[in-house]
Formats: sequence, structure tokens, C-alpha cells
Amino acid sequence: MNLMIIEDEVDIRQRLVQTIPWEEHGIHVAAEVGDGLDAWRMVERVKPDLLLLDIRLPGINGLDLAAKIRETEKDLKIIILSGHDDFEYARASIDIGVSHFLLKPAGNDEVMKAVLNAAGQLQSERAERHERHLLETNWEQYLPKLKAHFYESWMNGHYTDWQLKRQSEKLGIRLADSHFFAVVVFEMDPLEEAEVRFSKQDTGLLQFSLYSITEECLRGSDCFVLHDSYGSILALFHSRSGEHEGEFQQRINFLAVKVLSVVKDCLKLTASAGIGSVFADRSEAIHSLRLAKRALLTRVVYGHHLALHHHDLQLEEDQPSVWFQPASLRSLTVALDMEDEEHAMKAMEELIGELGQTATSAEIIQEQVLLLSSLLTQSIHTRNWSVAAVLQEDSALLYHLSSFVTREQIASFLRRIVRKILAFAAQRRNTGSSKLIQDMLHLIEEHIDMDISLQSMANRFYINSSYLSRMFKHNMKKSYSDYVMERKMLRARQYLIDGSKVHDAARMVGYINVGFFSKQFQKYWGVVPSEMRGLPG
Repeated sequence: MNLMIIEDEVDIRQRLVQTIPWEEHGIHVAAEVGDGLDAWRMVERVKPDLLLLDIRLPGINGLDLAAKIRETEKDLKIIILSGHDDFEYARASIDIGVSHFLLKPAGNDEVMKAVLNAAGQLQSERAERHERHLLETNWEQYLPKLKAHFYESWMNGHYTDWQLKRQSEKLGIRLADSHFFAVVVFEMDPLEEAEVRFSKQDTGLLQFSLYSITEECLRGSDCFVLHDSYGSILALFHSRSGEHEGEFQQRINFLAVKVLSVVKDCLKLTASAGIGSVFADRSEAIHSLRLAKRALLTRVVYGHHLALHHHDLQLEEDQPSVWFQPASLRSLTVALDMEDEEHAMKAMEELIGELGQTATSAEIIQEQVLLLSSLLTQSIHTRNWSVAAVLQEDSALLYHLSSFVTREQIASFLRRIVRKILAFAAQRRNTGSSKLIQDMLHLIEEHIDMDISLQSMANRFYINSSYLSRMFKHNMKKSYSDYVMERKMLRARQYLIDGSKVHDAARMVGYINVGFFSKQFQKYWGVVPSEMRGLPG
């Protein structure tokens, strides 16, 4: 669940964020704010499940802020952390619907207990609401056939611009107010081997449950939710009036993570999401959909229960087929688009088996080989790749197809092309991730004198923090927090060795509280900072 901490005292806020093991209990600190007005603006974007709130705040009183938030966020759980035990504060908190009222100085255990208790209440309420929803809601009520057909046709590139405008007007769908769009694909993760409540026969039930939860969570979020023919749940998001592209991307990230959190709370199973590219040209919906599905395939690298971004995936051009294709040829095209090695090789084997079966001359076989080679090179070109870079020495053989004299030679050549396309795609994915990690490492070094939280880094790159955390650990073989701590401690050690005072060293690596810095330094190095000053490096 997402937790937002609003506390104007920096020392207390830093302690609450850094010293309580939130992630171990399934709590994600989505934002930390020290001003009431900033908090009010942030709530709409972050959409927290839980709020840890001080009463005395600059900008707006904490109780007034809680009352304003409660007007729109009905199921949000609020925990008050106050330095005043005035009965009027407590009474006002009850009227607002505050879950817990804690007095400062509340210890970490007391704060954690209150937050987990509120999270448990929220989880129970959601589970009860979802169960009631499944019993009382008619499927047709949440899947209007005409609108679903419209959005599915749009996302699959079946409309020209004038057809899109005409159909949307007929259905009362206002697209003119939206400047940006994006497609998000949700899928249930594969069942664990130890799962006993559900089996593969329950796939339809789980897909229906995922749809119901997604539709409920995203209601009022300017998007349309529908099934596709492969069992995935698609959400097409519209930007709001005045919402710039960065805000739009951030809102999508938070909402996707929220859906996955509710799925886990209600079903005790996990789902993942693939987030496609933001687009303004409505004809690009099909590209956003393809990128979202390709992003979802990276679950095999980063694991389950994640909102996976399309980051640095190559955009494919929409190239309609100019040949009459057999079923196996269509299967190969789809498998290459999805970068699915197993199905791509299976489809190629089927095509190799069909090659020359009805041929009456060598020329017909050569024409069939030319067709397959053209399809594979087209797959390369639509990704804006160089054929020579992908195929290397095999690229020369494309100009000498007549040199093949046996079916075995042809089969070996076609298999190599498929494998090289898929290998090159995997390499490009890894290169994109590496570039992002390098950018992060550079920013960490550049801003070592600041509190560089994972959430702030995720906001900078418009990627949800859970996905970014796993990507960082996958590439660096250590967690983001451990890496930042290591860099801060190494830098602080060097400052002290060079003769800096303890409070100066603390400030230069982003610690406001010198006492807290000294504890962290001693825990890491085994000595207090003052013992390190002046030592030889």
C-alpha cells in the first residue's frame, strides 16, 4: 500500500522515512512533504492509501488538510501524529474519520503498529467491497459492447482519423479535450506451483476478477478499461485539461501500481502491468499497445507484481502485409513483434516444413524463400535497425538466395536470421536499461549532498519506484538504498580524512542531523566520525 508522510520537522520526517522498515511490511512510502499546501497538491497525483499527518503545518492546518482530502478520498486511512494532547484536537480527528491519533514523541514501533492497523482495516474493507461487487454487479454493466469495440478497434489501428472522430461522437466520447493518451496492459501473473486455491481451469474467473478490480480502481481516472482477445486487460488513458506530459506519465504510474496492490489485497495473487508510450497523434495508439505488451514480457527479467515501463523499447512502424499469408506466417509475424523466441522458432519450423511442398520448379522455391527473407528483413526495418548490424555476415546472403542448393541450407539460414533478430532485440533492451542506470549513478554522484530517495529518482525518470528498484538491483547486484548509503559513507570518509569537521562532512553527504549521521557512519565503518579525521587515506 502507498503511504504519504506529511511532517514539517525535517529530523522527524527523515527518521520516519529512513529508519522504519516499511517495505518489509508491504508499505511503500510514495511521497514525503513538509508543507500543507504542497501536500494538498501532491495527494491528487500520488493517490495514497495511507496518510501519516502532523497537525501543526505551514500553509494549512493538518486537520483542515485532512478534512479537504476526506471530501474526495473517502477510503483513505489517516493517522495523526501530534505534539498536542488537547481534547479538541482528538474530537475533531474523530469527526473527520481519523483512524489513529498518536502523540509525539511516538516511537517507531508505535507508529508502525498504527500504520499497519490502518492498512489492515483498509485491506478488509476493499476485500469486502470487491466480494460484494462480484456478487451484485452484472458483467454487461461494466463492459458496454459498443464502447469496448470502439476502443479495441482504435488501439488496433482499424480507424482512419475521420472514422475515429465520427465513431467517438456517436458514442458521446469526448476526445477533443485530451492532448495525450497512453495504453496500459494488465495481466495476472502465472500461478505459483504451491497455489492450491486456483488452477489453470480458473483462468477465466481470474481474468474477470482482474477486469472488475481494474475498472473499479480506475473509475473517474479518465480512462477506459476493456478485455482483449488474448485475455489481457487494456486501459486507454486520456490526459486531463492542463495536465502536462510528465504529470500524465506520473499519474499513470501511480494508478497502475495501485491496481496491482488492490489485486494482491483482494485475490492474494499478483498481477503485472506494461505501460506503453505516451502519444498525441491518435493513429499511434497501436504502437503504444505493442510497446505495453513488449514491456510486460520483461517480467522474465525483473519478476512479477510490477508495473513495467516501455523504457527505451524501439517503436515499430505499422507495416500492413502485402502478401496472402498462411496461418504459420501470421504466427511468425506476431511472435517476432512480441519477441517470443519459443513461438517464433516454432512458427519458423512450420514454415520450413511447408517450404516447397507444392512447388513445381526451383523458381517457386526461390520465390518462397524470398518471401520469408523479405518478411524477416521487414521485421528488422520496422524497428529502425540496420540489417547489416543485426545479421552481420548473413546479410550478404540476402543478395544471393539463389546460391542455396538444398533445403537444409535454406532452413539453417532462416533459423539463424530469427535467432539473430531476437538476440539483437534482447541486447537493445539491456542497453536501454544500462543507459538509465548510468544516468542514475551520475545523478547520485552529482547530488550526493542531498537526500536522494528512490521515489524522487523514479519521479525524475517518470518510472514507478518498484520497477526502478528491481531494475537497479538487477544491474548493480545490490539495492538502491545500499548503494546510496555506500557512496555517502565513502564520500564522508574521504572528507573526514581530508580534515573536514564532522558537521561539514555530514552536510556534504546530505545529512541534516549530525547525530543521525554519526550513528549511520559508526554502523557502517565501526568507528565514530571523529576517529577518522586526519587519518591517512
